[in-house]
Amino acid sequence: VFWGDSHADALKPGIIPLLEQRGYSYAFATMLNCPPLVSVYSSKLKNRDNCSALEQSLLELAQEGRIGSMVLVSRWASYDSPEVKTTFDDRAKYLIDEDTGRSKSLEAALDKTVEQFTRLDTGVVVVGPVPEYSFNVPQMYLRSRLNQHSMPQLSRQEFELRQSNVSVALSRAQVVGASVFLPASVLCDGEFCLLERGGSLIYHDDHHLNVTGAESISQPLLELLHQSLTAVNVNSN
Repeated sequence: VFWGDSHADALKPGIIPLLEQRGYSYAFATMLNCPPLVSVYSSKLKNRDNCSALEQSLLELAQEGRIGSMVLVSRWASYDSPEVKTTFDDRAKYLIDEDTGRSKSLEAALDKTVEQFTRLDTGVVVVGPVPEYSFNVPQMYLRSRLNQHSMPQLSRQEFELRQSNVSVALSRAQVVGASVFLPASVLCDGEFCLLERGGSLIYHDDHHLNVTGAESISQPLLELLHQSLTAVNVNSN
């Protein structure tokens, strides 16, 4: 089950054909601005009740042993980042603990989510951040071609600053039992993050992958999913 926001939806054209080739059953449980985390909600308050209902449904399915692996996908930095700009977020959001009503770090929320599902013998794979741009990539590409200007680039350093809190949370998630897939391992080199592969743009807008982008990361993601499912089956036996 892929649980997440629009970043999870963006994976569909790349990962679904591979899942079907391998004979996996799958489902996408996605909702806009709904963090795939237990016992928290977004300060933006959009879809709060629906998010909570979706969370409870997924926990019930896991309790029934019907989810082999839970894949968590989100625009993580929009909830916890030291670098928040209007070019990255329409409005800065943060996570609120359902029990205390206080703000909660992504690290703590993800830690609790991973532990909750692994206790139910459900494997957890967390998909890390996709590099985000401060401009619409296809539009900027067209302008650069028309005006004969080079495309702006996103440095690896800028990417890592934006995602520094996310990186801490992902490291903790691995400690408590999750597998972590980092799209940046495919989409960035040592100095810069990439806008295209094989001569084709990989972004639909400023932070959603298009079909080419989804296809570029889906094979290594599938291999990690396979390993996660294998480990769950071994532990269950």
